[in-house]
Amino acid sequence: MVNVVGIARWIIVLASLAIAAPAVAQDNQAAAGASNSAPAVVSGAFIWPKRSLWAGEVFDLTLDWRVEWSKFQNLDGELDWQAAPLIIESLGKPAYGPPPPGQRFTDITQHTRAMALTGGPIPLRRAAQAMVVQTGVFRTDDYARTITGRLVAHTAPATLTVRPLPPAPADFLGIVGSFRLSSSVNGPATLGKPLHWTLTLSGLGSWPMLRGMPARQVSADFDIDGQPRTKEAPGATMFERSSQEVVTLIPRHAGQFTLGPVSMHVFDPAQGAYVVVTAPAIAVSVAPNAAQSLIPTGSLAPNAGAADDLPPLLKGREVVTAPLERAVWRLALALPVAIILLCWLALAFMHARSRDPHRLSRLAYRGLTAALDGLMHNSDAIERRKLVRAWQDNSARWLGLAAVPVPASFAKDSAWHRLWAEADHYLYGRDTPLPPDWPTRAQAALAERVPPPSFSPATMLRRKNLFPLAGVLALAVLSWSMPAPATQPPAEGVFRAELARQPNDWKARYNLAIGLARQGYWNEAAGQAATAWVQHPASKETRALWSRAASEAGFANPREAGILRPDNWRTRAAAMASPAIWQRWTIACTWIAAMGTIALLLAVFGHVGTVAARVGAGVLVAGTLAATATFAGLHSYGLLADPDAVIVWRESRLRPLPVDTLGDPSAIQLSAGTIGQAEGQFLNWRRVSLSSGSSGWIRNDNLTPVWASQTPPE
Repeated sequence: MVNVVGIARWIIVLASLAIAAPAVAQDNQAAAGASNSAPAVVSGAFIWPKRSLWAGEVFDLTLDWRVEWSKFQNLDGELDWQAAPLIIESLGKPAYGPPPPGQRFTDITQHTRAMALTGGPIPLRRAAQAMVVQTGVFRTDDYARTITGRLVAHTAPATLTVRPLPPAPADFLGIVGSFRLSSSVNGPATLGKPLHWTLTLSGLGSWPMLRGMPARQVSADFDIDGQPRTKEAPGATMFERSSQEVVTLIPRHAGQFTLGPVSMHVFDPAQGAYVVVTAPAIAVSVAPNAAQSLIPTGSLAPNAGAADDLPPLLKGREVVTAPLERAVWRLALALPVAIILLCWLALAFMHARSRDPHRLSRLAYRGLTAALDGLMHNSDAIERRKLVRAWQDNSARWLGLAAVPVPASFAKDSAWHRLWAEADHYLYGRDTPLPPDWPTRAQAALAERVPPPSFSPATMLRRKNLFPLAGVLALAVLSWSMPAPATQPPAEGVFRAELARQPNDWKARYNLAIGLARQGYWNEAAGQAATAWVQHPASKETRALWSRAASEAGFANPREAGILRPDNWRTRAAAMASPAIWQRWTIACTWIAAMGTIALLLAVFGHVGTVAARVGAGVLVAGTLAATATFAGLHSYGLLADPDAVIVWRESRLRPLPVDTLGDPSAIQLSAGTIGQAEGQFLNWRRVSLSSGSSGWIRNDNLTPVWASQTPPE
C-alpha cells in the first residue's frame, strides 16, 4: 500500500524550498547593493589608526567583517579588493572564532600594512567577500532543517585623509619612517689592497620611495673600484628591511685616514618633522706594502733608473706645425676629388651632346620652326625667299632626305609633296608667288610629324663616357679612407710655463723631459719625451731620449695601442717627418694625382693630344704612388696624428663617469704609454677614446696632450 502520508510530507518540503530560494536570491541582491548587506548577519569595515597620517607613512590596516556567529557558516572564495592607490603588503589569512560568552557577533579580520604615496583625501575601494550564511529554518512536525545561501558582503565606504610632506631638504631621498644608519670596514687596510666600506640602512618605513643610498665623500687618497654592491638582509619585507651598500676602495698612500661620516634626512611621522640619521666617521689605518708601489697624485715617485748620463738641455725655441683640424683635413682631401668629379661630369656632358644621334635633327627642327615663324610675320620678298630656302634645307636634314631633294621624294598625295612643289615654283619659277596659306599648311604638316627627342643628360652616363670613372672612384676611396688627424726645480717650471704658452715648442718638451728624468720621474718624462719626438722625429736628440725614456718607464708597445718606436726600417721611414708634415705631403700628392687625372680625362675625351695624355698618366701614377707612401707614413702614427691626441703617461682606469667614485666593473685598465683622442672635458677630467673604439673618462693630470696645452685642473 502506498504511504500517502510520506509522499505528502515530501511534497510539502519541496514546496518550502521553492518558496525559500527566491528569498535567498533577494537577500543576495540586497547585499550587493548596500554597505551592510544583511544587518542582522554581517557587516564590513576598514580600520586604521585614529590619528593624522603622512604621505609615505606606513600604518596598520585591518579589514573587519562582523558576523552573527549562529548564522555564519564559512567564507566562500577569495577576497575581492583592489588596494590602489595604496601600496600594501600581502593581506594575512582571515582570523576568527566564537564570540565571548553572551555575545551574538564575532569578528573576521585580515591585517596588512599600507602606505599612501601622496597627500589628500584617498577614498578606499570597497572590498567584497562571499560567505555562506543561514537564511532560514524549515520546520516540520518531526524535525527542523536549516536553510543556507551564498551572500556577498561589502565594506562600508571609507576615506583616508593623508597630509602631504612639508618642503623637503635638498638631500632628501624620499624615505619616511624610523631608520638607523651605520657603516663599517672589513678590518685592517693595506696599501694597494681592496678595502670594503659598508653602509647599512635599516628600519620600518617607505622603502618603495627610496631613491638611493646617501652619497659618500671619498678623498683622492683612495681609488674606487667597480660599482657599489647592494644586498638585503634575510627576512626583508616591503616596508621593513636592512639594506647594505658596499664600496670597494683601494688606498693610494699609507697612513691614517677617516671615512665618513655619512648622514641623510628622514621624515619621522612620530615627530612630524625631518630628522638627520648619521653613521659616525670611521678611522682607517693603511699599512704600507713593500711589494707594491702606487702612484702619487702629482707625478710618479722616482724610479730606480739612473739619470746621471742624461744629455744636456737644448737652447732656443723651435715651434713646429700642428696637424690640421679634422674638418680642414677632410676638406683638403675631398676638394681635389670633387674637382675631378666635376671635370669628368662636364667632359662627359659635352661628349654626350656632341655625339648625340639626334643633335642635327634637333637643330634642323629648330631651323624649320624659326623659318616658318619668320614667314608668318615677315613681308620682305628677299627675306621670305631666304626663309623658304632655309625651310627646304632644314626639312631635308630633319627628314634625312638626299642632299638635293625634289617633290618626288614625297608621296604624291602627301602635304609635303605639294608644299615642296609650291616652294620650288616660288624659288625657281618666273614671278610665281608663294600661296598665302603656304606657311599655315607647312606648320600643320610639321605638326603631324613627331619632333626629335630632346637631349637627355643621362646619356653622359653610358659606358663609353664612364670608363675613366674607375680611376676617379679609386682616388676618392683612397682619399676618404685616410684617417682624420686622428714642486719641482725652477727650470722645470720655466719649461711648463713655456709649453702653456706654446705647446708645439719641441725643444721645451725635450728640456722638460730631461728635467723630470733627472729627478727620476721617468713615467711623466717618457710622456713629454714621446711628445717631443712626435713633434720633431727627425731630431736625433728626441729619438734617443724617447727610446731611453720608453724603456725606463716601461711604456706600452705599439701593439697595445702604444706609441711608435723607431726600432726598424718601417718606423724609421715613418719618423722621417712628423704627422703634420706627412699630412701636408699627402694633400700635395693628392692634388698632383688629381691634376694628372684631369689631364688624362681631357685626352680621353679628345680635347688634348697624345703627348698630354702620356704626361697626365705619368703624373697620375707618380702622384698616386707618392700619396700612398705619404699616407703610410701618416698612418704609422695612428691617433698621434690627431690634433686632440693625448698620451696616458701612467697606469689609469678608463672610467664610465667623470667622478672619482664608482666605475664600471669591466673598466679598462690602461697601461702607461697608451695613446687616445680627447673628446670632452668636465672639471679635471677628460673624455678619451681609444683606437679600439672604447671611450671613458681619465683624470687630466694623468694625460700629456701631444699638440695642445695641458688643461689646468678646475
